Amino acid sequence: RREGVMLRLNPNMVIDHFQDTDTSFIPIVNHLFKGLEMVVLNANQPPHKVTKSYIESLIYQHGGKKVQNPTRHTSMLIAAKKDQIRVKTWIESCEKGENMYGDKDIVHVSWILDCCKENKRIPLHPRYMIYTSKDTQRLFTESMDPYGDSYTELLNESLLKHIMQQMEKPAQPLSIKPTLFSNPRQFFSQMVCFIATQTLPQRYQQTPILENWLCCYGATIESIISHKVTHIILDASFFKLSSNLQQHHHVDHPRLFYLMKEDAKRYAAMMVDFQFIQQTLSASSLSINPFLVF
Repeated sequence: RREGVMLRLNPNMVIDHFQDTDTSFIPIVNHLFKGLEMVVLNANQPPHKVTKSYIESLIYQHGGKKVQNPTRHTSMLIAAKKDQIRVKTWIESCEKGENMYGDKDIVHVSWILDCCKENKRIPLHPRYMIYTSKDTQRLFTESMDPYGDSYTELLNESLLKHIMQQMEKPAQPLSIKPTLFSNPRQFFSQMVCFIATQTLPQRYQQTPILENWLCCYGATIESIISHKVTHIILDASFFKLSSNLQQHHHVDHPRLFYLMKEDAKRYAAMMVDFQFIQQTLSASSLSINPFLVF
């Protein structure tokens, strides 16, 4: 500051990595990221010469929600660099169990680009992870070997390259359930599922772990209820008429249940409580408890 010259700061100025992207002119082309709330921390790192604004536009364009700061509803964070202060702080707080928003994944920006390129939501994989939450790590442990080779998914060229690179490193022993992988099966291979995310407990709304479980064991996920859908996955307790409904005054629970039931009838789909997924994986066999079907 030179003598006699006063510097004035623009009160409306926002630091670049907190700057929101104007999506008012961007059309939504599909629902690839429907139900996911994401925070883009940073984006530009070779070979992906993209901007934070571009990634946020892709998220919005493909049906997702982008926010500038994490909330309890945030599904994951997106980044390209691990050495940024916000990334380091997030990882440190999660590892210490002190993160007020919960233990959430930080996923590499290449996952967004690959999903958009292939026009499908690719299941999370170690090759995409900058930070892996405990829930996601548990999923990886149960669904792939120490090198990242899935027990249920077909290999492609990029995945094979990643696995070969990992094989050059000493493998860390994993705690694996022998019952699952002595005879690996795609338990949900005949299922095409629509997940009613808004009915699920908050833990399952904040992370796509339920969807990842289904995909890893063979299911196909649809973003809308149609003739393709065989199962509608939801939380039955969400629709119980009790005093708890007063806490969710913004949702018409009985009407939502009625509409889903009508869709299920129209498309001959089965409405199943989400707990059957966990029961199937625990029992290592596909057996839907009749009490979970309604």
